[in-house]
This record gives sequence, structure tokens and C-alpha cells, in this order.
Amino acid sequence: MSVMHHPAPAKELLSADLETAVGPDLTAVEEGQARAEERRWLAFAATPAVGAAVLFAVAIASGVYWALIPAVLAVLLGIVAGVYVTLSSDTNGAR
Repeated sequence: MSVMHHPAPAKELLSADLETAVGPDLTAVEEGQARAEERRWLAFAATPAVGAAVLFAVAIASGVYWALIPAVLAVLLGIVAGVYVTLSSDTNGAR
């Protein structure tokens, strides 16, 4: 039978470690910008994904398999949108 050894818990966290773990405090403006960026990412990522799923379901349900072409195009649009959002995002912010 093996005995598992667990390391002893840390006695205390340094304040710098805590700030790194929790993240910096955001002002109201920065928080609004972060939410706008999140909405932009969700819009660009979710729209093509949902569209592709709906088009795929319609193609499978109807039995017309050439209708898979729009679903594949929606997936490709999602990839292009993801690249665009990634390249145009300002994650570090202008400080």
C-alpha cells in the first residue's frame, strides 16, 4: 500500500502573489471596455457557430446534402472572424 504525501500548505501569501492571482482593480471605464471587448468576441465567435449548426441541422434533416455547403462556409467565416478579432483586439490597452 502506498502512502501519498501532500505538501504542507503555504503559511501566507505575499501581497504581490495575491494581486497576481486576483488581478488588478479595474476602473469603471476599463471595466466597460472589457465588457465591450467580451461582447465583441462573443458576437464574432457565436454568430458563425450558431449559423453553422443551424445550417448543418437543416441539411441533415432535409436530406439534401449539397446544402452542407453553406454550413461549411459558415465554419470558414467563423475562422476568418476569429482571426480578425484576435488581430484587432487590444488586450493590453493603451496606458
